[in-house]
Amino acid sequence: MKLKLPPLIAFLFISIFADNALAHSVQKPNFVRVSLEISADKSEEAEVEECLSKRLKDAGNIKITTVEPDYSIRVLVTPIRNKEREDVGYAVSVVVSLPVSERLVSSLKFHKKDQEKLLLLRQQLITQHFVLIGNGIGEICNRIVKNLDINELKQPQSELQRPTMR
Repeated sequence: MKLKLPPLIAFLFISIFADNALAHSVQKPNFVRVSLEISADKSEEAEVEECLSKRLKDAGNIKITTVEPDYSIRVLVTPIRNKEREDVGYAVSVVVSLPVSERLVSSLKFHKKDQEKLLLLRQQLITQHFVLIGNGIGEICNRIVKNLDINELKQPQSELQRPTMR
């Protein structure tokens, strides 16, 4: 017994399967969104941010952004001075954390909305922290990227791993 499908049904059937096949074969680029927050003297702040952004992008599928980051990297750069008050190097603290999603916060109900939302948005899960001492900004940036667990950063957090809901 032969099954005859009307042309419209056959077209829809083929369209659905072809669309599903294409969706599975074409993968979207998988970037990890990372925000950078640099605290330093004005002269060093821009240099550290530019240098570190370039090194992180060169390390792999990392995209620097301020919108819904998967990770947040905070860098505090403090100059080290000798007795004559001349800069001789830098002390650097680096913290990598998982930020709380703004989508999660906006989906929750609060009694004192602004205060509680602000407190929740400031919460972060620290995944890495280290301190470095170095002579120049370029050296510091190289050492930061070398000390980061780049393999962790290259993996976008799944919904179960993140302290967020989307």
